[in-house]
Amino acid sequence: MLLRARHWSPVSKVLGDVEEIGVLRTGNFSDLGAALAPSVNEKRLAKPLEGAGGAVEPLGEATVEDVYAVKPFAYLLKDLANLPTLKWEPQPKAETKLSNWGRLKDGDLIVYKDNREPEDITPEMADKLAAEQLQTTIAHEEAGFQIFSPQQQKEREEARKIENEQLKKEQEEKVKMIHAAAMERANEGSEAPATITSELPPPAPSSS
Repeated sequence: MLLRARHWSPVSKVLGDVEEIGVLRTGNFSDLGAALAPSVNEKRLAKPLEGAGGAVEPLGEATVEDVYAVKPFAYLLKDLANLPTLKWEPQPKAETKLSNWGRLKDGDLIVYKDNREPEDITPEMADKLAAEQLQTTIAHEEAGFQIFSPQQQKEREEARKIENEQLKKEQEEKVKMIHAAAMERANEGSEAPATITSELPPPAPSSS
């Protein structure tokens, strides 16, 4: 099967572009590590960089055991601050079937790294931050849903009735105003126009 993969460097804080990695559907986790190892070695640190524990020296060839992989939710990759909090540890056992790990299928996205590069936070801190993010998400969801007591429901119903009555009263007033304006226009149109008569001279007397 063909997977999409992105390389994460904890030291340089760079999330690489999407690559395509081919693995057997019947393969295991070590097969995935072997397929990713060449890319890890290609991207390994070539010069000292400052990491979480100070200067990180150039790394040698990575082994399959050095390759760590996760299958994250796509939205988590929008913020690089989420990358250290992904479930990097514990990694699956080498013999774990890929079909059982994350239920991988064609087109799935994984993120991998060289575990010799230190993260800014420890696995314990990552677990704590992930738990805090989950609690924050739950709290936000619960904030939008509230269960009211019978007394609160009664008060809300009474307030709704008052609001509906006020709205009905306002609508009736508007109808009355519209009706009055229409009657006024009708009365103006029904007034008879003034009759204009021309005064004719009296008839001339007959000469008989």
